[in-house]
Amino acid sequence: MQFIGNKEQGLFAELQFMVDAYEHGIVCARPEIEQKFDFYAEGTNGVKKVQVKCTQRYTRVNNFKFTVSCGSAIKENYGNSQVDIFALYAMPIKTWWIIPFESIEDNRKTITTNTHLEKYKKYINNFDLI
Repeated sequence: MQFIGNKEQGLFAELQFMVDAYEHGIVCARPEIEQKFDFYAEGTNGVKKVQVKCTQRYTRVNNFKFTVSCGSAIKENYGNSQVDIFALYAMPIKTWWIIPFESIEDNRKTITTNTHLEKYKKYINNFDLI
């Protein structure tokens, strides 16, 4: 599937997250005013602030690279009060990494992962963290 731009791709991933989360018994809602996160998600661990990120492309070594920073021109790191969970979606393989904010290393603006990388393996499709 090809998208016109990043905004369209991001909206697709957000809708996919809502569908997949619902299938796991998680209820999602958008905040009333613009925030640094995309959804409130209520699951077995209470209400979490979720930021959805996605990619369509592999890197040269069959990894997926996600930008986990905010801002369009100047990238800034998220603060721990802004986001609880990053939901990273690899579109070509229809796979989520559900990663808690505190599991992302300080000052990291990108995450590179694949389904075999041990560091992030426990987060693959792990909607139980929400």
